[in-house]
Formats: sequence, structure tokens, C-alpha cells
Amino acid sequence: MRILIGIILSFFLITAATAANFVLTSPDFHDKGTIPDVYSCDGKNISPALKWENPPKNTDAFALILSVPDAPGGTFYSWILYNIPGEQKSLDEGADENLPDGVLVGNTSIGDDIYRGPCPPDNLKHHYIFTLYALDAKLNLSSAAEIDDVLMHIRRHTLGQATLTGIFRH
Repeated sequence: MRILIGIILSFFLITAATAANFVLTSPDFHDKGTIPDVYSCDGKNISPALKWENPPKNTDAFALILSVPDAPGGTFYSWILYNIPGEQKSLDEGADENLPDGVLVGNTSIGDDIYRGPCPPDNLKHHYIFTLYALDAKLNLSSAAEIDDVLMHIRRHTLGQATLTGIFRH
């Protein structure tokens, strides 16, 4: 019994260590740093470059969600991507205009399926959280899926996740 518990514990620790090394970064801003205007409604409103490394083993696909938890009406979802190929390790600046083959875009909180860069309705500082999910399978959803459906499917297939938080105010 001790051997079995040891094997299970070792597997858990190895999995946790691998997931802990899964990181999401951007050459355009640092974690908890200011998002440049170019990526907001004050600029070109294009998506920043994103890079990731060390996804968990057996990652078949990724999903990316940009959320604003401190939006006035509650969490606002401003970019939803899923079925990013598992071999993908980055998205270029402006990727919202030229996504890799097979990537699907979900509906934002406004109800459209595009990138919605930072554009707070007030002069307060808001947090924009890019969350990248490593998935064991592509999501069986059509394009323009609603956020609740995307999140439900993500929960069923998540191997690990990495976050990058940017700050923005007008």
C-alpha cells in the first residue's frame, strides 16, 4: 500500500511541477505591468504578442481567454480563442486578424467574436487577465460559442493553465 501511495504522490508532484513551469508572457508588457495604448481602444486595438512555454505533457490544444474581473458590471470577457493547435507556442501581435488554421473565436461579453482590447468605461485602473489553458483535446464547439459553453468544455479538458495580467487605464 505504501508503494502505491508513493507512486500516486510522485505522479501528482511531477504533474504539479510540470504545470507550475507552464508560463505565459508577452514581449509587449510584463506581468502586472501596463498594457501599451496600441493594444487598446486608445490605439490600434490589436492583440499583443503572446508566448508560452513548458505546457503540460499530452497537450493537444490551447484555449485563451482575456477577462476583466474588475469591470463595472462584473467579469467582462473580451477575447475568447479555442482549438489553438497544441504545437503552437505563440501568437503574433495582431493575431486577432490572422489566427492559425483551426482556431475558433468565441463571443465576447458584448456578443461579437473579435478581440476587444482594453477600453474601460471610466478612468479607473482595470486588470486584464490573459489565461491560457492547456487542454487534452480540442473543444467540440462551433465558432462564436458563448463563454459559459467554452468555460464548461475547458473545465473538462484542462491539463494546466498560465496567466498574464496587464493593467490599463485611460
